[in-house]
Amino acid sequence: MQIKRHSKKNAKFKTSNEQESYASFDKELLNTYFSGLYFSASDLVNLAKKLNLNLPIKGREILLKKIISQSYENNSLDVLNSEFSQMIDQRVKEYSDLLENYPNSQKVLMPLITKANATKKLILTKIHRTQVN
Repeated sequence: MQIKRHSKKNAKFKTSNEQESYASFDKELLNTYFSGLYFSASDLVNLAKKLNLNLPIKGREILLKKIISQSYENNSLDVLNSEFSQMIDQRVKEYSDLLENYPNSQKVLMPLITKANATKKLILTKIHRTQVN
């Protein structure tokens, strides 16, 4: 699968493998089944603001791609990783609080917590790999 980039601004991806890696990453992060998380467009716009990016509310996939792209261009991937980690930690805390208050929800919440923690590691790996290249 190859992402078509029409502008020079988005030509930052050096290889089609890197493009595929981010296309997959976007889908994994935005799909609750894989990530155990749900980030709304508003959540992503707030993330962009923390990264000093001014993005209008649009589709979540578009927002995430712009956040990653602009963070790459601004050399702020470490900040992006830190912000994602905080967002994920907050969601895991919310899940844990629910689990504590509603122990019978363990079958639903434990897989979400596990997936969220795995997603956090995935983000760190993808961002680290990008910085090395």
